[in-house]
Amino acid sequence: MALATPPGAVSFLVVGDWGQHGSSDQRRVARSMGATAEKLGASFVISTGTTSTGRGRSADDAQFRATFDYVYTDKSLQIDWFPVLGNHDYHGKPDAEVEYSKKNRAGR
Repeated sequence: MALATPPGAVSFLVVGDWGQHGSSDQRRVARSMGATAEKLGASFVISTGTTSTGRGRSADDAQFRATFDYVYTDKSLQIDWFPVLGNHDYHGKPDAEVEYSKKNRAGR
C-alpha cells in the first residue's frame, strides 16, 4: 500500500526513545523518517522523550549535535519538532533541552 495523505489532512511523524548518539540503527531510522516525511508532506514531528541520557548536559553540549543535528539531516525533517521530555531526559539538567530549542529553529 502506498503512503498518501488525504486532501485537507495534517500529517506528522512521532518518534520516541531515539537518543542513540548517532548509532547506525538511529541513522537508518532517520533516513526512513526522512523518506516518509517527504512522501506524506509531514508538517511537524512529535518527539515522545528519551532523546538522550541527559547527564550533566548544557545547551552547548556536543551530544545534541551527535544525537540530533548530524542524524536527522533530510530536508523533509527540517520542520518543527515538538519534544516531550522522557524519564531519561530528566537525568542531569533537563532544562538544557529547552535551552537548546531556543538555539535551534526547529525546537529540536
